[in-house]
Amino acid sequence: MLARLHKWIPLLCVLLFWQACNTDKTDAPVLDTEVEKEYEIDLWENLANNLRTFQIRVNTIKTQDCLNY
Repeated sequence: MLARLHKWIPLLCVLLFWQACNTDKTDAPVLDTEVEKEYEIDLWENLANNLRTFQIRVNTIKTQDCLNY
């Protein structure tokens, strides 16, 4: 009996998970990709003798007054 059931397990799995592979695009959400750019992100790697540092530099795009001076 277990050998006969073993043959049907893949088919049962396909039938159970059929809805997970639904490719109907009618209910796809609308993404608003027009976002104002506020930051600039750079990946930077400093190479020196026996020393490598990886940096992620984040800068604002808009010019702003420096409050430290």
